[in-house]
Amino acid sequence: MMKDLKPACLALMQRMDAWVLAKKKDLYEARTLYIKDVKELAARREELLKQLESVRNAETELSQTRERQDREQEEMEAVISELAQTKSARKAELDKLLSRIDSLSLEIAAKRRALEEKRREREIATQSLLPDLQVYQHLLAFDIVNQKPNLHRFVFTNIDQSSPRTEHWFELDSTNRAFRLTACKPSIPKADVMVEWLNSSRDLYSFIKAMRRAFVEHVNSRF
Repeated sequence: MMKDLKPACLALMQRMDAWVLAKKKDLYEARTLYIKDVKELAARREELLKQLESVRNAETELSQTRERQDREQEEMEAVISELAQTKSARKAELDKLLSRIDSLSLEIAAKRRALEEKRREREIATQSLLPDLQVYQHLLAFDIVNQKPNLHRFVFTNIDQSSPRTEHWFELDSTNRAFRLTACKPSIPKADVMVEWLNSSRDLYSFIKAMRRAFVEHVNSRF
């Protein structure tokens, strides 16, 4: 029956690999788009700041013009009218620029929220990397205990015939694409080598069987 389950386990690992690659591509595309948007926004902001500086300089010139009006009484009315029209135009331009800055700020905030939502979706999806392993729990007399997201403890019983309830277990961290053994009780000398084989073969089902067999050999070696 274990041989019948091996294709299913292989298919599981293939789906997981495909999922990881797809998510990696999505993350790369999102990051590329985000960087592009940030560069564009930075360029727009620089342009707006230059225009704003130009407006401020214009306002300074208007102030100087008003001082000249005090000294040039004869031209006062004409200069005031011209300044009023110029000031109105500049104010409209300034209001437009400030409105655009507000719009860009809202756009940046929306993009940040979208990226945060995608991050949360990836975290939720990562927690389901090993769901199909429950199919094999009864067959291999083991249980899977989720210590925390992406950290799974595989607990075996019926290893020691003299004490069937005694638990033998190991923990796998699947935070990254490569599995990492974080704990093993009792210690198996070749466990690290077996994990290296798992990361190269992606055959999780065979790895679980091999670990169970290693626990059995460890128990038998005491006699």
